[in-house]
Amino acid sequence: MNYRLIAIDIDGTLLNDQYEIPERTVEAINQAMDHCHLVLCTGRALFSTKPLLEHFHRPLPLVTDNGGTIWFPDRGIVEQYTLSRSVAEELLLFSRRHRLHIDFTTGDGIYVERLDDALEAVYRKYFAVPKQLDDLLQLEQLPVKVTISGRPDQIDQAYPAVQEQFTGKVQFFRSGPHFIDFIAFGVNKGTALQKLASELGVAREQTIAIGNYYNDLEMIRMSGLGVAVANAPEEVKRQADLVTDSNNEEGVRKILETFVLASMKKGESGQHARSAQ
Repeated sequence: MNYRLIAIDIDGTLLNDQYEIPERTVEAINQAMDHCHLVLCTGRALFSTKPLLEHFHRPLPLVTDNGGTIWFPDRGIVEQYTLSRSVAEELLLFSRRHRLHIDFTTGDGIYVERLDDALEAVYRKYFAVPKQLDDLLQLEQLPVKVTISGRPDQIDQAYPAVQEQFTGKVQFFRSGPHFIDFIAFGVNKGTALQKLASELGVAREQTIAIGNYYNDLEMIRMSGLGVAVANAPEEVKRQADLVTDSNNEEGVRKILETFVLASMKKGESGQHARSAQ
């Protein structure tokens, strides 16, 4: 199969546990982007994803906010979806009732009601500097994404209540052991990848999606080849077509080498053989 579009999740997939992109993975991405489309698909906000582009010899398209934003280097934001004010207010009240941290991501930043040194350290890992407000409902902008966070056991306990209260009102995912992300209903990484593929003229069967967590399931299922890294939960690995090595063992690089770069080298060898005849 000639794969023409590769969608790569960032945290827990492309980045290792030190929040780094290994040098050999950067090299593989730079080589692959000369022969196919690559896109980073993440739950991060757009402004906290763009700094990663400096690793590559040219910018990549981005799907951020778990599918809530689609950005092209030459055109900027082409699609962005926001939550309704009523849902945002309901989520804020839910977080207060369950004593969970909450932030609102808008087009220009992340907003919180509470901020301490520990939380600031977490946000720094994602190139984010939150702005603190007394009341998030003071925000005039509607959020593209709302995130509720806490200890894994707190999120485990809260998730059934989230399902009961918000199913059918808003799209939500466990985006990591500490996080539940909320975006506009019907939006996810899979729908964003479909739109991106259509925009680029790429058929579904010519796409690869690589991810590590529950918010990656839709794009893993809708792609021609859905790949989970070895550090993914068992449910994610079960729904993938293929499991590659973990984020600490450069699973992304190995997929690119196997399904893009190896095919490219075969094509070049064939061309050399024909020219020698």
